[in-house]
Amino acid sequence: MLLGRTSRFAAAVVERALTDPVSFVGSSDIGWAFPDQYLGTDPQRLAAQSPMTRASEITTPTLVVHSEEDWRCPVEQGARLYVELKRRGVPSELLLFPGEGHELSRTGRPRHRLARFEHILRWWARWLPTQENPGAGVAELVETEPTAADGPGPAVLPAAAEPLAVRSTRVG
Repeated sequence: MLLGRTSRFAAAVVERALTDPVSFVGSSDIGWAFPDQYLGTDPQRLAAQSPMTRASEITTPTLVVHSEEDWRCPVEQGARLYVELKRRGVPSELLLFPGEGHELSRTGRPRHRLARFEHILRWWARWLPTQENPGAGVAELVETEPTAADGPGPAVLPAAAEPLAVRSTRVG
């Protein structure tokens, strides 16, 4: 929600987010009682709490990270934010993880957790470089052979380039 209210941030990372309470009620596995209890049912109150209500005002470069099997905050929540930003030319990327759910950063496949972290490091190096994370070449992603623990499918990610050329990536 902050991104639609201020431009003070150099960049942002949005992960497994609830971006639209109205569609969340009908698509999340948590049921309708949870959002009703915490957000209410008044349409004006819901709109006031919805990041999508002010998404047209976001100018902050934004990385949207989501899992394709996140039933708690379904992928449409992140995808809609990403599309809104791309349509208006806001620097943004969408990183999708197949076969992962809401707990990707804690219990996802090791290969996916590593890819997520490396993408986030590259994102910050691009928009907010530091001496420890200066950008180009520091957190390059490399293709590796999957192990049995990684699950099916290769996770082929492009190596870092000047600046990130990836618009959206589905990590296999």
